[in-house]
Amino acid sequence: MPRNSPTPSTWRQIQTAWGLPDLAGKGRFVAANLIGSLGNGLVGAFTVVFLVKTTSLSLVAVGAALTAGQLLVLPVPFFIGPLLDRYGPRTVVAVGNWISVVGFIGFLFSHAAWQIVLWQRCCSSSTR
Repeated sequence: MPRNSPTPSTWRQIQTAWGLPDLAGKGRFVAANLIGSLGNGLVGAFTVVFLVKTTSLSLVAVGAALTAGQLLVLPVPFFIGPLLDRYGPRTVVAVGNWISVVGFIGFLFSHAAWQIVLWQRCCSSSTR
């Protein structure tokens, strides 16, 4: 006797076609990611505004310095992987968060583009 399988819903067909994961029962995971994404987006925008208002640098110079800092951090994940294997994710994330704290505090004392690049490297290396 062949079993009658129900036809998948339209949403399930879209999920399958686009390769989206089934997030049923994963509300806390989705909420945490939404909050994290919103926070990271706001921090980036407010960092630009803060640095433009508190330094003598132009918007273009601040943006270039933040971008340069971000570019310099691109290879960091290759070095973080072995640390995760050796010390575990909890320890590595905790240390990364403390490095990020140092970077954000450093923004308070930045007055030149090279300082912004330095502190952006600290902030980015641990949060991305």
